[in-house]
Amino acid sequence: LAADRGRLDDASAAYRLAIDELGRLVDRSPMIPRHRAELAVAEANLALVLARRGEERGSDRWFDRADERLAQLAADFPANTRSIRQRAAMWNNRGVARRDRGRLPDAAEAFRQSVELEKQRLAALPPGAPTLLALHYANHAQVLGRLGRLDEAARVETERRELLAAATGPTAT
Repeated sequence: LAADRGRLDDASAAYRLAIDELGRLVDRSPMIPRHRAELAVAEANLALVLARRGEERGSDRWFDRADERLAQLAADFPANTRSIRQRAAMWNNRGVARRDRGRLPDAAEAFRQSVELEKQRLAALPPGAPTLLALHYANHAQVLGRLGRLDEAARVETERRELLAAATGPTAT
Protein backbone atom coordinates (compact mmCIF):
# COMPACT_ATOMS: atom_id res chain seq x y z
CA LEU A 1 0.00 0.00 0.00
CA ALA A 2 2.83 2.39 0.85
CA ALA A 3 4.50 1.67 -2.51
CA ASP A 4 1.24 2.27 -4.38
CA ARG A 5 0.93 5.64 -2.66
CA GLY A 6 4.49 6.63 -3.53
CA ARG A 7 5.71 6.38 0.08
CA LEU A 8 8.85 4.52 -0.95
CA ASP A 9 10.72 4.87 2.36
CA ASP A 10 7.78 3.34 4.21
CA ALA A 11 7.44 0.62 1.58
CA SER A 12 11.13 -0.22 1.82
CA ALA A 13 10.92 -0.48 5.60
CA ALA A 14 7.79 -2.66 5.41
CA TYR A 15 9.36 -5.05 2.88
CA ARG A 16 12.55 -5.31 4.96
CA LEU A 17 10.48 -6.17 8.01
CA ALA A 18 8.54 -8.77 6.00
CA ILE A 19 11.81 -10.24 4.69
CA ASP A 20 13.14 -10.56 8.24
CA GLU A 21 9.95 -12.23 9.49
CA LEU A 22 9.63 -14.53 6.49
CA GLY A 23 13.33 -15.41 6.74
CA ARG A 24 12.80 -16.63 10.29
CA LEU A 25 9.78 -18.63 9.15
CA VAL A 26 11.81 -20.22 6.34
CA ASP A 27 14.63 -21.02 8.76
CA ARG A 28 12.16 -22.89 10.99
CA SER A 29 10.32 -24.64 8.13
CA PRO A 30 12.56 -24.75 5.04
CA MET A 31 10.58 -27.48 3.29
CA ILE A 32 7.34 -25.50 3.11
CA PRO A 33 7.36 -24.07 -0.42
CA ARG A 34 4.86 -21.31 0.31
CA HIS A 35 7.08 -19.69 2.94
CA ARG A 36 10.07 -19.69 0.61
CA ALA A 37 8.00 -18.30 -2.26
CA GLU A 38 6.55 -15.51 -0.13
CA LEU A 39 10.05 -14.57 1.00
CA ALA A 40 11.19 -14.38 -2.64
CA VAL A 41 8.17 -12.23 -3.55
CA ALA A 42 8.95 -9.85 -0.67
CA GLU A 43 12.57 -9.63 -1.87
CA ALA A 44 11.43 -8.89 -5.42
CA ASN A 45 8.99 -6.25 -4.18
CA LEU A 46 11.78 -4.58 -2.21
CA ALA A 47 13.87 -4.65 -5.38
CA LEU A 48 11.10 -2.81 -7.25
CA VAL A 49 10.88 -0.14 -4.55
CA LEU A 50 14.65 0.32 -4.56
CA ALA A 51 14.61 0.67 -8.35
CA ARG A 52 11.93 3.36 -8.08
CA ARG A 53 14.16 5.16 -5.56
CA GLY A 54 17.09 5.01 -7.99
CA GLU A 55 19.04 2.51 -5.90
CA GLU A 56 19.89 0.27 -8.83
CA ARG A 57 22.68 -1.77 -7.24
CA GLY A 58 20.54 -2.60 -4.24
CA SER A 59 17.63 -3.37 -6.53
CA ASP A 60 19.75 -5.73 -8.64
CA ARG A 61 21.02 -7.52 -5.52
CA TRP A 62 17.49 -8.12 -4.21
CA PHE A 63 16.27 -9.27 -7.61
CA ASP A 64 19.23 -11.68 -7.71
CA ARG A 65 18.34 -13.03 -4.26
CA ALA A 66 14.71 -13.54 -5.25
CA ASP A 67 15.75 -15.26 -8.47
CA GLU A 68 18.14 -17.60 -6.67
CA ARG A 69 15.49 -18.46 -4.10
CA LEU A 70 12.84 -19.19 -6.75
CA ALA A 71 15.27 -21.20 -8.88
CA GLN A 72 16.17 -23.32 -5.86
CA LEU A 73 12.50 -23.73 -5.00
CA ALA A 74 11.80 -24.99 -8.53
CA ALA A 75 14.70 -27.43 -8.25
CA ASP A 76 13.52 -28.68 -4.84
CA PHE A 77 9.88 -29.06 -5.93
CA PRO A 78 9.94 -29.73 -9.71
CA ALA A 79 6.29 -30.80 -9.86
CA ASN A 80 5.18 -27.42 -8.50
CA THR A 81 5.18 -25.05 -11.47
CA ARG A 82 4.04 -22.12 -9.34
CA SER A 83 7.63 -21.17 -8.53
CA ILE A 84 8.43 -21.02 -12.26
CA ARG A 85 5.44 -18.70 -12.79
CA GLN A 86 6.62 -16.53 -9.91
CA ARG A 87 10.13 -16.49 -11.30
CA ALA A 88 8.83 -15.46 -14.75
CA ALA A 89 6.80 -12.67 -13.11
CA MET A 90 9.86 -11.57 -11.12
CA TRP A 91 11.91 -11.33 -14.34
CA ASN A 92 9.10 -9.36 -15.99
CA ASN A 93 9.06 -6.96 -13.03
CA ARG A 94 12.84 -6.71 -13.21
CA GLY A 95 12.47 -5.79 -16.86
CA VAL A 96 9.94 -3.09 -15.99
CA ALA A 97 12.28 -1.67 -13.33
CA ARG A 98 15.20 -1.65 -15.76
CA ARG A 99 13.12 -0.15 -18.57
CA ASP A 100 11.84 2.60 -16.30
CA ARG A 101 15.43 3.46 -15.30
CA GLY A 102 16.50 3.66 -18.95
CA ARG A 103 18.47 0.40 -18.87
CA LEU A 104 16.95 -0.88 -22.11
CA PRO A 105 19.47 -3.62 -23.01
CA ASP A 106 19.15 -5.03 -19.46
CA ALA A 107 15.36 -4.74 -19.70
CA ALA A 108 15.32 -6.64 -22.99
CA GLU A 109 17.31 -9.48 -21.42
CA ALA A 110 15.01 -9.56 -18.37
CA PHE A 111 11.89 -9.71 -20.56
CA ARG A 112 13.50 -12.45 -22.69
CA GLN A 113 14.14 -14.41 -19.51
CA SER A 114 10.52 -13.96 -18.38
CA VAL A 115 9.26 -15.27 -21.74
CA GLU A 116 11.53 -18.32 -21.64
CA LEU A 117 10.56 -19.23 -18.08
CA GLU A 118 6.85 -18.88 -18.76
CA LYS A 119 7.16 -20.98 -21.93
CA GLN A 120 8.97 -23.64 -19.85
CA ARG A 121 6.17 -23.59 -17.28
CA LEU A 122 3.45 -23.86 -19.92
CA ALA A 123 5.17 -26.83 -21.55
CA ALA A 124 4.61 -28.76 -18.31
CA LEU A 125 0.90 -27.89 -18.10
CA PRO A 126 -2.18 -28.93 -20.06
CA PRO A 127 -3.16 -26.70 -23.01
CA GLY A 128 -5.19 -23.66 -22.06
CA ALA A 129 -3.53 -23.09 -18.68
CA PRO A 130 -3.73 -19.46 -17.53
CA THR A 131 -0.67 -17.42 -18.43
CA LEU A 132 0.72 -13.92 -18.62
CA LEU A 133 2.99 -14.92 -21.50
CA ALA A 134 1.33 -12.46 -23.91
CA LEU A 135 2.21 -9.61 -21.52
CA HIS A 136 5.82 -10.83 -21.24
CA TYR A 137 6.03 -10.99 -25.05
CA ALA A 138 4.56 -7.49 -25.41
CA ASN A 139 7.03 -5.99 -22.93
CA HIS A 140 9.92 -7.73 -24.67
CA ALA A 141 8.84 -6.58 -28.14
CA GLN A 142 8.35 -3.00 -26.96
CA VAL A 143 11.85 -2.72 -25.50
CA LEU A 144 13.43 -4.38 -28.51
CA GLY A 145 11.66 -1.82 -30.70
CA ARG A 146 12.95 1.04 -28.54
CA LEU A 147 16.45 -0.38 -28.94
CA GLY A 148 16.02 -0.36 -32.72
CA ARG A 149 16.19 -4.16 -32.88
CA LEU A 150 13.18 -4.22 -35.16
CA ASP A 151 13.61 -7.69 -36.65
CA GLU A 152 13.76 -9.22 -33.17
CA ALA A 153 10.80 -7.12 -32.04
CA ALA A 154 8.77 -8.30 -35.03
CA ARG A 155 9.63 -11.94 -34.29
CA VAL A 156 8.59 -11.59 -30.65
CA GLU A 157 5.38 -9.80 -31.63
CA THR A 158 4.60 -12.58 -34.12
CA GLU A 159 5.06 -15.17 -31.36
CA ARG A 160 2.74 -13.14 -29.13
CA ARG A 161 0.06 -12.98 -31.80
CA GLU A 162 0.37 -16.71 -32.49
CA LEU A 163 -0.05 -17.42 -28.78
CA LEU A 164 -3.17 -15.28 -28.63
CA ALA A 165 -4.60 -16.79 -31.80
CA ALA A 166 -4.08 -20.29 -30.45
CA ALA A 167 -5.76 -19.35 -27.18
CA THR A 168 -8.73 -17.38 -28.51
CA GLY A 169 -8.98 -17.96 -32.23
CA PRO A 170 -7.64 -16.12 -35.28
CA THR A 171 -9.30 -12.75 -34.54
CA ALA A 172 -7.22 -11.99 -31.40
CA THR A 173 -4.43 -9.38 -31.55
